[in-house]
Amino acid sequence: TVGWFRFNAKKSQRIVIECLAESLDSRLDPVLAVVDAAGRELERSRTGGLIDFAAPTEGVYTLKVSDFLYRGGDEYFYRLTLSTGPRIDFALPAAGLPGTKTNITFYGRNLPGGKPSKDFVVGGKPLDQVTVEVAFPAADRVLRLNPGLLLRPSDIAVDAFEYRLKSPKGPSNPLLLGLATIPL
Repeated sequence: TVGWFRFNAKKSQRIVIECLAESLDSRLDPVLAVVDAAGRELERSRTGGLIDFAAPTEGVYTLKVSDFLYRGGDEYFYRLTLSTGPRIDFALPAAGLPGTKTNITFYGRNLPGGKPSKDFVVGGKPLDQVTVEVAFPAADRVLRLNPGLLLRPSDIAVDAFEYRLKSPKGPSNPLLLGLATIPL
C-alpha cells in the first residue's frame, strides 16, 4: 500500500517530514520520498522515517509513504508530520543538577535563533544548534512524565523531565533532560 500526500513549499523552506511507526507498535517499515511536479525524486529516506527537505523552488511537492516491502493492512499504520517548526534531535549536556540553571546546547532543525553546526551533519545537511539556559527543577518538584510522550522502556528508569524549545512557530518536540546526582 502506498500513500500520496501533496504539500506546498516556498523556495529554501526547510520542512521536516517524520513518519512514526515502530514507536507506535506498527509493523510498517517506512520509506519516504519527496517528488517534484515533474515526478523527479528529490529526497528519500529508506531508514528512520525522517526527511529534512529544503525546497529548491516554490511549488507543490508530493510525498510518497510506503512500507519497505510494500506490505499493507490494518497493522501498518503510522503518524505522519510535516512541519516547519523546531525539531530537537539531541542536547549536550543531556542532564543537569536539580534546582540549578545550566547552559544546554540543543541540536536539531529549524531551531529558534539556531545557527548551522560545524560538528554535526546528517544526510549532508548541518543540524542547527542553539544554546539555552535551562532551569532544572528541584528533585522533590519533578513532575511526572507526560503520558502522551512516546518513551522507550529504558527511559522510564531515568530521573528526567520533558523540555521543549519555544518558538513563534510553536513548541518543539519533547526531549527528556536527565537529573544528575553528582556534578557533571
